[in-house]
Amino acid sequence: MQLQNLDEKKYILVAEIDTLLRKREELNKKIWMQEKETYRMEGKLQRIDSLVRDRIPLAEIRKDLPFIYFITPTYRRLTQKADLIRLAQTLTYVPNLYWIVVEDANNTSPFIAEISKRYRIRFAHLYALTPQEKKPNEADPNWKIARGVVQRNKALMWLRKNLDRSRRGIVYFGDDDNTYDWRLFDEMRSIERVGVWPVGLVGGLIVETAKLSEDKNISFNSLWKPERPFPIDMAAFAINLSLALDANAFFTYDVPRGYQESYFLTALGLKRNDLELKANGCTKNMGERKGQNFYYPPDFDYKKHKSLNSYHGTHALRERAAKIKQGILIIRFEMPFNIWCLGCNNHVGMGVRYNAEKKKIGMYYTTPLYEFRMKCHLCDNYFVIRTDPEHFDYELVEGCRRQEKRYDPSTIDQLGAVDRSFSRQLESDRMFQVEHVEQDKEKAASSSDKVGKLEWIQERMRDDFAANQALRKSFKLEKASLNEGRARDEDLLKRMSLNIKLVSESVEDKKLAAAVLRYKNMKFTNQRCDLIIIVPEERLEEKRKTILSKPLFSSCKPSTSAKNDGMRKKLRSMKLCTNERSASDGVSPAHNGQEQITAGNLGIVKRLKYKNEGHDEIGILNKRNLDDVKPGRGIELLHPDQMNLANINDELVSVVKSDLCTKPLALVADYGGDSSSDSTD
Repeated sequence: MQLQNLDEKKYILVAEIDTLLRKREELNKKIWMQEKETYRMEGKLQRIDSLVRDRIPLAEIRKDLPFIYFITPTYRRLTQKADLIRLAQTLTYVPNLYWIVVEDANNTSPFIAEISKRYRIRFAHLYALTPQEKKPNEADPNWKIARGVVQRNKALMWLRKNLDRSRRGIVYFGDDDNTYDWRLFDEMRSIERVGVWPVGLVGGLIVETAKLSEDKNISFNSLWKPERPFPIDMAAFAINLSLALDANAFFTYDVPRGYQESYFLTALGLKRNDLELKANGCTKNMGERKGQNFYYPPDFDYKKHKSLNSYHGTHALRERAAKIKQGILIIRFEMPFNIWCLGCNNHVGMGVRYNAEKKKIGMYYTTPLYEFRMKCHLCDNYFVIRTDPEHFDYELVEGCRRQEKRYDPSTIDQLGAVDRSFSRQLESDRMFQVEHVEQDKEKAASSSDKVGKLEWIQERMRDDFAANQALRKSFKLEKASLNEGRARDEDLLKRMSLNIKLVSESVEDKKLAAAVLRYKNMKFTNQRCDLIIIVPEERLEEKRKTILSKPLFSSCKPSTSAKNDGMRKKLRSMKLCTNERSASDGVSPAHNGQEQITAGNLGIVKRLKYKNEGHDEIGILNKRNLDDVKPGRGIELLHPDQMNLANINDELVSVVKSDLCTKPLALVADYGGDSSSDSTD
């Protein structure tokens, strides 16, 4: 019976254990379901939180505070993203702030927009590409060409386009590689025109700031170009929005280096007395801190490590200071003269450079003695060279020997033998020195003139900016004149349909062209007298009509008597002589009872023409009548019969000798110039 009872109890216990196991499994299942639901709810809560956080900025918008328009120019570099993230983490907690980022690129970068979205900052994303000629090269220092000029102007244009003057606000130009104190933004909200504050680690100073003297004058402690109107950094000031909306608020490249801030503030009509000293009268440093590439770890102890180099076990000179604890510094040593290597017997020329170990081995009075040890580049031998200040030379200690070059100065044409006797006698003999005092004075006077001339040459190049500006201005003027001449030549070739290369104009070409235009109607009418008669075109037309109106045959009857012919020839010869005498006297014989033809009746004005050295004709009006002119050397009178005076009428005729280049003087007669009487046929 007892065994049977024990078996029953055993079955009961096993059944209870199975029941408990099933209950445990059910409880575990319920726990797992509850954990799953909890995890799902936590994920849903996180999504809800993220949605709410993305729609509500961390900094509240306050209606009583003016907006701060934070303008940041940026360009692509390795640290650009890290700098922008660090700056965004600061600006995200500033209320009433509008961040204007302007990229130096052809388009905007997506990662910058992602940064502003992530930190929930009111944001304007712009871009403006800097001209290629205004971009610094990779090897140029960062101060050679001003950065961000085009980008800041782009942001100012955006402000003028999207804001009006009724809005309150402050404009601040903040770079992306600087850090800022939150208190700075509270200080700048009260700016009425322009406010300034201290800036750290800029311009070679720990703090660069403005100072207010006892007489209420504002000065600056700047070390770099303190003569600037406003010797401050871009991050050391902010202006009211009303000034930024002015058309004169812009930056330019056409200013000297370091004058961007001064030009911007001066163009707005601001002076030093208009500055508002913020940060408790410029006593608290709230500005940017440049040079943030130094990370101090938590276990850094200034008393123990002194510097970051000692903390990291490095040196500022890096591998050059590998043996600095032994007093050895690695330098570049240039061979001062020719030597022979004692290891390989090769020649080493002067000027060959080596990596040498430099160490101090002693002193010569107050001058240190240095030793240089270097390895030959042709073998495994080492050179050891020391300085010798006593003899102003180098001492070759081991590994090399000096190449001796000896020559006779008399064998060289360019160098004469140096005579030291004169200088020795001048130093030792006092009387000899007194005898040469005057020569020394003359030499000193001539040398002073040379020194003055050298100083003048150096002085004119002292202001390199002004010299460069003047040179560039002359180049611009010359380039403009060349462009104008090229445009005129192209226009002339286009109008004349020419395909030739035009040469530049000259003074001789202008004179020749003027002469051609002046004597374009010249006619050769009398070859026997070698005369050139200049007649206008309209007079030639009238002369043709007169000739055509005359009868073809003469009205005089020809004579058949030979005797009469002989008499006529004698009379004609006598008449010719009479005419020649009359011409020399300025009187023309009468014809058929008519009034005698004289120089005054014909309106002849006598003009003497000389020829100067430049082949320019000089007209001199000497006399009123031909009677006052005496024929002389170089003067030729034209006979009235040879000029056919009957056909001249009132024509303006100028008689000029064709060989002007060979005769120094010629007579020019103007017919009808100022005569009141007309000649008749």
